[in-house]
Amino acid sequence: MRTRSSLAWGFVFGIIFGFLLQKGGVTKYDVILGQLLLEDFTVIKIMLSAVVTGMIGIHLMKSLGWIQLKPKSGSWGKNAVGGLIFGLGFAVLGYCPGTIAGAIGNGYLDALTGGLIGIIVGSGLFAAL
Repeated sequence: MRTRSSLAWGFVFGIIFGFLLQKGGVTKYDVILGQLLLEDFTVIKIMLSAVVTGMIGIHLMKSLGWIQLKPKSGSWGKNAVGGLIFGLGFAVLGYCPGTIAGAIGNGYLDALTGGLIGIIVGSGLFAAL
């Protein structure tokens, strides 16, 4: 069960991550489009840095006994469908879930409307499946 403390820490780190995304410029459509066209690699640099940092953090927390991991079994079909839906939203709006939050913070209306709707629908589909 989640405690208020763990939710608060998640909120704090989410704010920090969003701030770093915004400062890195990856909340801008042109930067995302540049990545998709393989012309601007800012997004991949920032996201790979975030993934590696997260991997190290999770490994450390697991080693210290702070967390227990319970991975779900994978499904090629569901992963393919999810990847197609994610890629479609990413290509059309120019945002992924992390950058949508930063773009909303910047006041971009397309992120607030289409992006937020995409997050809600995608989360609902994930929970249902």
